[in-house]
Amino acid sequence: MNIKFFNKTILIFLLLTTSVWSGEITSFSEKKFFQLFPTKVCDQIYEKLNYGEDELEGDILVEVNQDINALTVDEYKNIFSINFSERRYSYTEDRLKIILTEISSTSRQLMQILISIAYEKKNEKIVICEYDLNKSIYENKFFDPKIFFKNAWEIKSKNQNKILVYYDGTIEYQYKDETINYFIPQFNYKAFPFDDHGIKISIASLNENLRFEKSTEYLSLLEKMKKNKYEDISTPGWSIKSLDSYVAMDAVDTSIKAYKMSSLETTIQFQRNWFTYLIKFIIPMILITLLTFGALYLRLEHGRAGIAGTLLITYVAYNFVLNNKLPNLLYITFMDTLVLSGYVFCIINIVLLYFLSAISGTNFAKKNYKTVNLHCRFWPPVLYIASILISGRYLIN
Repeated sequence: MNIKFFNKTILIFLLLTTSVWSGEITSFSEKKFFQLFPTKVCDQIYEKLNYGEDELEGDILVEVNQDINALTVDEYKNIFSINFSERRYSYTEDRLKIILTEISSTSRQLMQILISIAYEKKNEKIVICEYDLNKSIYENKFFDPKIFFKNAWEIKSKNQNKILVYYDGTIEYQYKDETINYFIPQFNYKAFPFDDHGIKISIASLNENLRFEKSTEYLSLLEKMKKNKYEDISTPGWSIKSLDSYVAMDAVDTSIKAYKMSSLETTIQFQRNWFTYLIKFIIPMILITLLTFGALYLRLEHGRAGIAGTLLITYVAYNFVLNNKLPNLLYITFMDTLVLSGYVFCIINIVLLYFLSAISGTNFAKKNYKTVNLHCRFWPPVLYIASILISGRYLIN
């Protein structure tokens, strides 16, 4: 049957019959749309469905929409979480068109939708019925797409999943408010707090007849997110650098047969929000270390060794705060080298202060004190800055 003729038939019939609204649903592209058919008619359609009992014939092209709401990283538990506000998978079922034609032509209970709404929605897909996804698949009314997340550790869902039936014969599987958790032992924190990471989210189907395709809505959403620099996605402590999706075909070889599995791959690159670490920790720690070197310019009677010791204690306090930022790792990070070099040069400076105090008044000091003091003032800060730059060059790529 011609699709355009079928669509026109349904709309004309709706306009010529009486009017009732049975429910309201949330849309992916728009926030609101309406179920056209009353519940009694949707129940009649439901009774005629048996797609879960039949084997799929040929490849089925499934359009994918997905809306990422938030990304979180739990560094202590090594868990990466991605929250989808909604995922949608749709395909066109020709057999459903026949059922809808029969129902619309025989049922007197099918009501008219308001003409103004029909005109408003004339260029959009219209939902006529909605069903509980899990129940419908369990009762074999709709086939099970067997969609899963590769390598996911845990999937949390509020079980608000639905199947939507559109007047043009489209069937849509709608998954709402899900959180997918992954273990992330592969993350490298050597550049902390200037580290960035990447992860790949793979959504595939165990049904070998399914072929994924990015829908027009999803392509528009990707462009919109990129234009807004991904600020619509909640990423506490992090910023998204890029987010790309593409369809892949993976070879699968089982004991029975070999086939290609379709999957939608989403790669996400994100970096830590390092500016607060720079202001709160890195600059203060560098200044504290440089202040200990400044004690060399004070006179002996001003208690410069005591001042350097006080600054060292302040440094220890900063170190306690930083210990809560990352779990214990098997390697050192850039922040670790900054703290370690600060400790080392603070202690070296205190030793130099006591050394200069010890040799003052001696015959050696009378001849060489100015030269020794000049070297003590110049080389430690130079070596300290050089150590920061070298460690940064090595650890921060």
